[in-house]
Formats: sequence, C-alpha cells, structure tokens
Amino acid sequence: MDQSSLDKRIHYTCSSINCFVKYLSQIGLFKPLVKEAIYQPLLDEYVQWMRDYRHVSSGTLDVRRHSLSQFLESLGPKATPQGLSELTLQTVERFFIPYAQKMGRAARRSMQSACEPSSDSVTPGLCSAIDGLHRADIAHV
Repeated sequence: MDQSSLDKRIHYTCSSINCFVKYLSQIGLFKPLVKEAIYQPLLDEYVQWMRDYRHVSSGTLDVRRHSLSQFLESLGPKATPQGLSELTLQTVERFFIPYAQKMGRAARRSMQSACEPSSDSVTPGLCSAIDGLHRADIAHV
C-alpha cells in the first residue's frame, strides 16, 4: 500500500472513530476527559456553512477545518465571536507571518482559503477575522 492510500485509510478510520465517539457522547455513554475547545462551536458553524451554502467537498472541508483550527487555537480565549470581532491586523499577522515562513506556498494558500470571505450566515466575529487574514496577505511571505 502506498503512503497516499495509507494516509487516506488512517484519515477515514479516525473520522469513523470520531463519529462513533460523538454518538456515544450524545447518548450519554461517553464522557470526554478533554474539554471542547472554546472555538469549536464557531468552527463547527463555519464548516456547516461551507458545506450547506458553498457546497465544499468533505476533503476540502477537512483541510480548511484543520487550517482554521490552528489559527483559532493560537488566539486562545479570544477565539470567540466577541474576541474575533476585536481582532486587529497585527494580531492576525502575529500568527500568519511565522506560519507562512514555515510552510510552502500551497500550505499558505490553503490557510488563506480556509478563511474565505463569507456571508451573514457566519458569525460576524469570524467575518472580522477573515477580513484581517485577507489584509495580512501571507501568500507572498
């Protein structure tokens, strides 16, 4: 089995496990030890919007979810609708400039694509962060 096939199999297995754990949590048979990330509802809303309104494929959603979660994780307690609405260009650049310098062009573009401009269907705070990302223009770094 080549590396690409193995990576896909691992990805799908992890996805299946996550779905099963989510199901067990919903019916009260699993209590996670790790608390949900503060940004998770916001990220879930964004992914749902991308799926429903932009009709983005599941593979693209996985990449964008991963990219955006790195950015939101870097914000810590500011990764809320209120915190995102207060972001400055400097805050966005503090994450993206070092990120861009470590990554290749494709990864930088993927990170920017994860934060495409959106509509009123998405939390206004996320729209502010997205606007800041596009002003930061990390693709040239």
